[in-house]
Amino acid sequence: KGQILVTWHADITKQTLALFFYRPLLHWFLRKADTIIATSPNIIKSSPHLKKFKEKTTVIPLGIEPNNYIHNHLPSPHNSRYALFVGRFIYYKGVIELIEAAKKTSLNLIMIGEGPLKETILDKGESLIKNHQLTILPFQTDDVLKSYFKHCEFLILPSTHASEAFGIVQLEAMIYSKPVISTNLPTGVPYVNKHNETGLIVEPKNIEALSNAMNSLWNNPETTKTLGQNAYIRCTTLFTQHQMLTKTTEIIKKM
Repeated sequence: KGQILVTWHADITKQTLALFFYRPLLHWFLRKADTIIATSPNIIKSSPHLKKFKEKTTVIPLGIEPNNYIHNHLPSPHNSRYALFVGRFIYYKGVIELIEAAKKTSLNLIMIGEGPLKETILDKGESLIKNHQLTILPFQTDDVLKSYFKHCEFLILPSTHASEAFGIVQLEAMIYSKPVISTNLPTGVPYVNKHNETGLIVEPKNIEALSNAMNSLWNNPETTKTLGQNAYIRCTTLFTQHQMLTKTTEIIKKM
């Protein structure tokens, strides 16, 4: 009963059997909705479900609160330059591809996270760990994690599947003026990060392209700095909590 406002974050991509039975209920619900909010225009284009309801779908990106980040004054948690990955060690994050790409570089990589692929990462990254190029850390406390974002050279989000619907972790790097290397998924990931503007975008699972992008940013600090400055501007212009709440409130008032 009443009016329905839906936020659509991601399609079901892996549980295909469940989706087969769930789809009629899902489409029934979307037909009943008065307004659908998608978190990026890419999702509207790529989702087979939202395509049928484009006329009542609008885009309101996810956002972060800048004041929760920019006043962080913690010193660097690491004694040398490093690139950063933050996320769960699961199939769609591209962590195995990241390890293989890192082997083709000379950079130092810190991976913060936990998950079922941790042992595989430790095994495949053994040579990198011995050479002190790879550090694996569990999830950190909020302030310490922000310190890792603040002092990294750039963030890498090498996701391989559309289960990665947006990548808020990109914003957590961009707010500290850090560029991002991400993948060209049919989701909000390449909407957040713009190729050659706020970072670099490569095709999913393309290890050669990923390693080239990592080398490019690692070896060109001026370019990295410029992309990072652009990343901060894009983040604070489009992806703030204030904008997300304001636009959502405007929609509610019109319902």
